[in-house]
Amino acid sequence: MAAAAALDYRQLAERLRHSPFNKHNITAVHLADELPPLALLQLLSDTCAYIDNATSSTSTASSKWDAVDHQDINDVAWKLTDYLTLLKYQPAIDDPETIHHYISQGHPPTILAAMWYLLKNEEAHKKRAYLSTFLMPVDIAQEYLQDETVAELSDELAALQDEFKNVHKQVETLRLNGNTASTLKREIQQMEEEKQQVSVKISRLKQKTEQVPKHDLWLQAAKSLRVEQARELDVSER
Repeated sequence: MAAAAALDYRQLAERLRHSPFNKHNITAVHLADELPPLALLQLLSDTCAYIDNATSSTSTASSKWDAVDHQDINDVAWKLTDYLTLLKYQPAIDDPETIHHYISQGHPPTILAAMWYLLKNEEAHKKRAYLSTFLMPVDIAQEYLQDETVAELSDELAALQDEFKNVHKQVETLRLNGNTASTLKREIQQMEEEKQQVSVKISRLKQKTEQVPKHDLWLQAAKSLRVEQARELDVSER
């Protein structure tokens, strides 16, 4: 498993003592040696929930981060692994199977390194989590794209996502480089309205795509195919 860089137990404990975690009595020693696996798993889940909920305007984000002791641990570990991959955590990208295994076991170094990755640069991860809501691709195996309806939906979603990225970049640029306060405020408001319209379109299109028969099976098939392709590439490069 890839080593996590520069885990600072003291600073991590300090962050957890403050809102929204409020673990007032936690110390670096507790984190390193004294917390049971389920408690560590819950802390990582709470950290992901904090990042995920920061920019969510619905209850969807909250509902998917239920208490871990009410869920299957294997499922929880995969959910956390997938979320870390989404937020560009390199060990999860490089070796998701191993990260999943260690998370499911409540392995302290793995869990704490992932938490530190999220919290040492939390504002950037909040932004990434927000954007991923609208920019995550709907993975469909190539053979299913032969269906005209599925292909059209896939192309339309990609076009809307490109439009969203362009609008978002314009909003960010205006925030940084606006000419006057009044002009900046007006232009940002206009861009935010356009971005919201695109966001609504993307959400509706995703819902429509997910109603395609056997959508879940297609996603699973695509995921399995990507994993197998990555393994074959790894073998060929050795």
